[in-house]
Amino acid sequence: MRALAPALPLLAALAVAASARADYVDPWGLPSGSASLRLATQDSIQSGGRVQAIDFATGAVDSLASYLALVLGGVADLLFVELVPGESAHWLRAPEDPVYQNDQPLLVDLGVLPLAAVADMLDDAGDPLPLASFAAAAAGHAYALLQVQRGAEPETTAVKLAITALGDSLVAFDWAWQPNGSREFIPTPAATTSLGALKARY
Repeated sequence: MRALAPALPLLAALAVAASARADYVDPWGLPSGSASLRLATQDSIQSGGRVQAIDFATGAVDSLASYLALVLGGVADLLFVELVPGESAHWLRAPEDPVYQNDQPLLVDLGVLPLAAVADMLDDAGDPLPLASFAAAAAGHAYALLQVQRGAEPETTAVKLAITALGDSLVAFDWAWQPNGSREFIPTPAATTSLGALKARY
């Protein structure tokens, strides 16, 4: 398999590599896995074509809907997109808010970092990291993301991910999800912190 990879088109080689490797297993036992997303071009976004997005609560990649349908469905957490038609740089992007359909600042680039080394979503001073609605996709970089599940308890949960392979039209990554409302990626009490307390803290 390795000997054949250089002869394959880059997209196919990335797809083979992503499917051949085992799913990431979080060392703390958090829900985790590996996934890949195809590039959502501006043409596909604006024309209503199908785009791929992942829902970290289920680990499912949805490619059966348009960008607008994914936004209005309110379950998509992350897309791989071009922001300007035909640009060479590509981006990880949080989808727009399903109610107001405006950008959501939910994502931060942590730089080159092993996924297991990402302990929380706080800076060195203990303050919440500044979030943006998109971040440049870069191989080897780790990212943190807030997942919003409207009406859920808690509504906001934390995700970390690290890019393992990157091509012109595909990004592959490992991920882990903290479902209990904490922004720490280590075991924390799930039932003792209310949503109000989380909002007051963060």
